[in-house]
Amino acid sequence: MEWGELVRERLVPGPSEPSSAATLVAVAVALVAISWGPLWRLARIGVTLAHEVGHAVVGLAVGRRFTGFVVSGDASGHAVTVGPVRGLGRVATTWAGYPAPAVAGLLLMWAGTRGYGALVVGLALLGSVLLLLLARSVTKCRPPM
Repeated sequence: MEWGELVRERLVPGPSEPSSAATLVAVAVALVAISWGPLWRLARIGVTLAHEVGHAVVGLAVGRRFTGFVVSGDASGHAVTVGPVRGLGRVATTWAGYPAPAVAGLLLMWAGTRGYGALVVGLALLGSVLLLLLARSVTKCRPPM
């Protein structure tokens, strides 16, 4: 089998209709991740990262320049965009981080339960590598004990 065939095979979705069992499992995993303390201490760094990426994506969409972000182990962080200090673009960039983790989670769950699991994992890995290049806080991402 050639490399191109393997890639195409992974990009073609599986069953088009999500099973209710897959949806329930996805919801159960999400609930455990936010309910169980030790797991939440790790997951909240990912939530903060999604929040900061939301600022960055909308900032880029409205014409601002994204220069990097910081995410700390205590779930704090900030994204750095350069552009006008006033105006609708600044407002949109500032508010974009708040719904970003929920929107990202919903899109990931939707894609994963509709047969795009391999694509979702691949894009998540690629995105993680790209975000690592923009991170200004690689050593600060240790969660508190």
